[in-house]
Amino acid sequence: MCVTSGRKLCSRAFTLLEVLLSILIVVAAVFFGKRLVGTMSENAKSIEETKIIDSGMHALMTLMRADLGSIVMARGQQPVFEIHENDRRKGIEIFFLTTNDDEHVTTAVKYDIAEPEFGHIEVTRTALNKEMTIALQSAMGSHSSFGKFFENAAPSVKRTHTFGLLLSDFKIRAGVKKYDGSIVSTYPNSKVAYVGGNLICERATRKSTIPCDLLFFDVTVRSFAKSDAAKFDHIKAKDLAKAREFLFQRSRRSFARITINSSSFS
Repeated sequence: MCVTSGRKLCSRAFTLLEVLLSILIVVAAVFFGKRLVGTMSENAKSIEETKIIDSGMHALMTLMRADLGSIVMARGQQPVFEIHENDRRKGIEIFFLTTNDDEHVTTAVKYDIAEPEFGHIEVTRTALNKEMTIALQSAMGSHSSFGKFFENAAPSVKRTHTFGLLLSDFKIRAGVKKYDGSIVSTYPNSKVAYVGGNLICERATRKSTIPCDLLFFDVTVRSFAKSDAAKFDHIKAKDLAKAREFLFQRSRRSFARITINSSSFS
């Protein structure tokens, strides 16, 4: 009797253990299944964000390549290309004349690269209409500046497009060939102008003029995925140096060397 009772108890214990193990297996399967589904969902979301970022950077670079590649090499003392600091807010403004236009006529263009805060960069392109561009070219002969002309132009003569992509970094450098044959590039985003076959560079109180031919532009842009952008803002609030390091390690990058396709009139 005792042996039989013991066997029954053992059998019940094993049955209970099997039930508990089955429940644990089911719970574990559900738990890890949810985690797997969550991970797959996050990965899909990350891939979609990456596609949107890459598409936005590609659209910006494609337009800049078409604009700068078709830059107009004006004669005399008319500026061909200028980079100014933005007087109203932090950032730079890029000015030039281009034949990249639907009507295939010369068009005055400005790129406004505004950085309201470190790592948050907005890009806007403004083009003047045909009549105002002609007026600008006449005014430039009187040594007027691109910036003042765009500032004073009425909104009705401007076509403005703001790129929806928020960049984390933007850099542009001009590449020139000096008359001794050497090729040099300007400092990124430095104040420069190319006028009458000369590159005029300004840094702090120093101003230099280099006789040369304008060859190309190097443009680099970066942008964060949404999750990395949130991490960047969190790090930036605590340590700016670490935020800079994070920016260059984690943001996606697009680079273009834009060759000048036009020749100088002079």
